[in-house]
Amino acid sequence: MPNVTLLSILAVTLTGYFSCMWVTKMITGRGNDIVTGIINGVPVSRRERWLMLITDWLSWVALQVSLLIILGLGILEIARGAGEPRVALIGYMCCIMCGFGAVFWTILGGVLFTNMMRIIRETARS
Repeated sequence: MPNVTLLSILAVTLTGYFSCMWVTKMITGRGNDIVTGIINGVPVSRRERWLMLITDWLSWVALQVSLLIILGLGILEIARGAGEPRVALIGYMCCIMCGFGAVFWTILGGVLFTNMMRIIRETARS
Protein backbone atom coordinates (compact mmCIF):
# COMPACT_ATOMS: atom_id res chain seq x y z
CA MET A 1 0.00 0.00 0.00
CA PRO A 2 1.52 3.37 -0.99
CA ASN A 3 2.19 5.88 1.74
CA VAL A 4 -0.27 8.74 1.14
CA THR A 5 1.81 11.22 3.15
CA LEU A 6 4.90 10.49 1.07
CA LEU A 7 2.94 10.80 -2.16
CA SER A 8 1.49 14.11 -0.94
CA ILE A 9 4.93 15.48 -0.12
CA LEU A 10 6.31 14.42 -3.50
CA ALA A 11 3.28 15.76 -5.40
CA VAL A 12 3.44 19.16 -3.68
CA THR A 13 7.22 19.33 -4.19
CA LEU A 14 7.06 18.47 -7.89
CA THR A 15 4.15 20.82 -8.54
CA GLY A 16 5.98 23.57 -6.68
CA TYR A 17 9.18 22.89 -8.61
CA PHE A 18 7.51 23.23 -11.99
CA SER A 19 5.60 26.31 -10.83
CA CYS A 20 8.83 27.94 -9.66
CA MET A 21 10.58 27.10 -12.92
CA TRP A 22 7.73 28.77 -14.84
CA VAL A 23 7.97 31.87 -12.62
CA THR A 24 11.77 31.87 -13.14
CA LYS A 25 11.19 31.91 -16.90
CA MET A 26 8.87 34.90 -16.50
CA ILE A 27 11.39 36.73 -14.28
CA THR A 28 14.20 36.12 -16.74
CA GLY A 29 12.16 37.16 -19.77
CA ARG A 30 10.99 40.41 -18.23
CA GLY A 31 14.49 41.09 -16.92
CA ASN A 32 15.87 40.73 -20.45
CA ASP A 33 13.24 43.17 -21.72
CA ILE A 34 14.19 45.68 -19.03
CA VAL A 35 17.93 45.39 -19.60
CA THR A 36 17.79 45.58 -23.39
CA GLY A 37 14.99 48.14 -23.51
CA ILE A 38 13.43 46.33 -26.46
CA ILE A 39 10.13 44.43 -26.43
CA ASN A 40 9.15 42.51 -29.58
CA GLY A 41 11.65 44.56 -31.58
CA VAL A 42 10.27 47.90 -30.37
CA PRO A 43 12.39 50.14 -28.16
CA VAL A 44 10.71 51.30 -24.95
CA SER A 45 11.31 54.50 -23.04
CA ARG A 46 13.29 54.79 -19.82
CA ARG A 47 10.07 55.51 -17.93
CA GLU A 48 8.47 52.31 -19.25
CA ARG A 49 11.54 50.32 -18.24
CA TRP A 50 11.33 51.73 -14.71
CA LEU A 51 7.64 50.84 -14.56
CA MET A 52 8.33 47.31 -15.80
CA LEU A 53 11.05 46.91 -13.19
CA ILE A 54 8.95 48.11 -10.27
CA THR A 55 5.49 46.81 -11.15
CA ASP A 56 6.22 43.71 -13.20
CA TRP A 57 9.65 42.26 -12.49
CA LEU A 58 9.59 42.95 -8.76
CA SER A 59 6.11 41.39 -8.53
CA TRP A 60 7.37 38.19 -10.12
CA VAL A 61 10.30 37.96 -7.70
CA ALA A 62 8.00 38.62 -4.73
CA LEU A 63 5.67 35.89 -6.03
CA GLN A 64 8.60 33.48 -6.34
CA VAL A 65 9.81 34.08 -2.79
CA SER A 66 6.27 33.92 -1.37
CA LEU A 67 5.49 30.75 -3.28
CA LEU A 68 8.62 29.04 -1.98
CA ILE A 69 7.88 30.07 1.61
CA ILE A 70 4.27 28.88 1.39
CA LEU A 71 5.29 25.59 -0.22
CA GLY A 72 7.98 25.03 2.38
CA LEU A 73 5.60 25.65 5.27
CA GLY A 74 2.94 23.46 3.69
CA ILE A 75 5.38 20.61 3.19
CA LEU A 76 6.62 21.08 6.76
CA GLU A 77 3.09 20.63 8.09
CA ILE A 78 2.58 17.50 5.98
CA ALA A 79 5.92 16.12 7.22
CA ARG A 80 5.05 16.84 10.86
CA GLY A 81 1.98 14.64 10.48
CA ALA A 82 3.88 11.75 8.91
CA GLY A 83 3.73 8.48 10.79
CA GLU A 84 7.08 7.16 9.61
CA PRO A 85 10.39 8.89 10.42
CA ARG A 86 11.79 8.37 6.90
CA VAL A 87 8.76 9.99 5.31
CA ALA A 88 9.05 12.91 7.73
CA LEU A 89 12.76 13.21 6.86
CA ILE A 90 11.94 13.45 3.16
CA GLY A 91 9.37 16.13 3.96
CA TYR A 92 11.88 18.08 6.05
CA MET A 93 14.43 17.88 3.23
CA CYS A 94 11.85 19.21 0.75
CA CYS A 95 10.99 22.00 3.19
CA ILE A 96 14.67 22.92 3.50
CA MET A 97 14.95 22.93 -0.29
CA CYS A 98 12.09 25.45 -0.47
CA GLY A 99 13.72 27.54 2.25
CA PHE A 100 17.03 27.63 0.38
CA GLY A 101 15.15 28.64 -2.76
CA ALA A 102 13.41 31.49 -0.94
CA VAL A 103 16.70 32.75 0.51
CA PHE A 104 18.42 32.37 -2.89
CA TRP A 105 15.72 34.38 -4.69
CA THR A 106 15.70 37.02 -1.98
CA ILE A 107 19.45 37.58 -2.39
CA LEU A 108 19.47 37.15 -6.18
CA GLY A 109 16.44 39.41 -6.54
CA GLY A 110 18.19 42.17 -4.62
CA VAL A 111 21.36 41.85 -6.68
CA LEU A 112 19.51 41.76 -10.00
CA PHE A 113 17.22 44.63 -8.99
CA THR A 114 20.20 46.81 -8.12
CA ASN A 115 21.97 45.85 -11.34
CA MET A 116 18.93 46.62 -13.49
CA MET A 117 18.47 49.99 -11.77
CA ARG A 118 22.11 50.81 -12.59
CA ILE A 119 21.67 49.73 -16.21
CA ILE A 120 18.55 51.87 -16.67
CA ARG A 121 20.28 54.90 -15.13
CA GLU A 122 23.41 54.47 -17.27
CA THR A 123 21.40 53.94 -20.45
CA ALA A 124 19.45 57.12 -19.80
CA ARG A 125 22.65 59.20 -19.60
CA SER A 126 24.05 58.04 -22.92
